[in-house]
Order: sequence, then structure tokens, then C-alpha cells
Amino acid sequence: ERPISSYLTTIASYLPSDTSLASYSYSGGSIQVKGEAVSEAGIAQFIVNLEESGSFDKVEMINLDSSRQETSLLSFILRMVPRTKG
Repeated sequence: ERPISSYLTTIASYLPSDTSLASYSYSGGSIQVKGEAVSEAGIAQFIVNLEESGSFDKVEMINLDSSRQETSLLSFILRMVPRTKG
């Protein structure tokens, strides 16, 4: 089984330049990442990149928050299910 750290390396390598990650967690067989992006397009590109990486069976956005008045950044949460061999 592939270690979670290798998935995190994959996730980071597919991050668009206008998008950043703040934290991650792993539980129940899925990885959740929280981050910020300049635009919705950056988040959409990140999701497409992860789907096309072949490392995940499922990638979904579970939260998008644009209510932070102090910055123009969008906060997001993605959940992905690592692909298992078989």
C-alpha cells in the first residue's frame, strides 16, 4: 500500500501557482485538503489536475467559502479517495 506521504507529494505537485494548501488530514480512507485560491478557475484546475493524475478514484470539492472580507482569496476544502491497486 502506498504511504500517505507519497499522495501528499502528488497533491502538492499538481497545485496551480495561484492556489495554496493550508492543511490536510487523512481518515476513513480519504484525504482532505484545505486551501486558498485567487479564483474559482484555479480550484477547478487543481481538481482536474488531481483527477488526471491517476492517483485518486474520486476528487470532490466539499466546501467553497468566499466570505473572508480581509482578503480576496477563496477558501476551499477538497476530499479525495486514493486509488488502491487491484
